[in-house]
Parts: sequence; structure tokens; C-alpha cells
Amino acid sequence: MNYEALEALLAAIQLNGSSVFADVMTAVDEQTVIKNGIVKRDSAFVIPMADEARGESIHTMYHAQDIATTVGIIYSVRAINDVYGRNVNSRLKTIKEAARKAIAGYQIDELHDPFNFASGEGIAFLKGGIFWMDIFTTTYRFDQE
Repeated sequence: MNYEALEALLAAIQLNGSSVFADVMTAVDEQTVIKNGIVKRDSAFVIPMADEARGESIHTMYHAQDIATTVGIIYSVRAINDVYGRNVNSRLKTIKEAARKAIAGYQIDELHDPFNFASGEGIAFLKGGIFWMDIFTTTYRFDQE
């Protein structure tokens, strides 16, 4: 999958003429993002999560099957003078809505179906901000010719 295309999509999201995210990058997993430390600015991380076979495989002269790919998008949203997270909730809501509108329905290439939103949850609230992860899925056809 072209994770750079997802990075570019997230980097292009704007609200009121300003970019939503100061940084957008792909990371290996959510623990690595959280361990990185304090949230210094609003950022997004693309996390490759899983590939899963869908349905039965087709055996004719070659093998073919659908594969569902799961991708996590972590939003790290800075909490400014907000030790309990009250004010960050409003900013997080705005960021989640903008990102979901951009990703859900986005077709990364002609081989993949458009992305679908699957779920989202807070994964950590640490000094400096919140880490929230949305999960999106897409399916592609694997053909062995």
C-alpha cells in the first residue's frame, strides 16, 4: 500500500486556511508513537496494522482472493494549559471530523476499494496532549498470475 499517499492526504487537510497537522508521517506501531514523548504540536501518524483474507480464495489456473487491509491513523493533539483535557476535546473533535471526511471514501489507487471508517478510540492522555487512533479499512484483490 502507498502510505505516502495517505500522508499527503492528511497533510493537505486545512481548516480556516491553515493546515490541521504540523507533522504527518508513517510509524511502525502505536506504542512507538506514544513512547516518543510529549505532544509538542498537532500531528498525524499512519500506522500499518493488519492484512486479512476475506472470503474464500478462488483456485482456477492461478490463485486469487480479496485481502482487507487495516490502517490506523493516530492524531496527537496538543493540550495547552489543560491538565484535565477539557479544552483539548473540542480541538480533537474538529480534527477527527476533518480527517474522517478526508479519508472515508478515499481510494488510494485503482487496486484498492475506497477506505471505510471502522472505529476510533483514545489511546493515551499524557503530559502535553492526547493520542487518538481511528481505524480505517480497505480491500484489494490479490491475484497470483
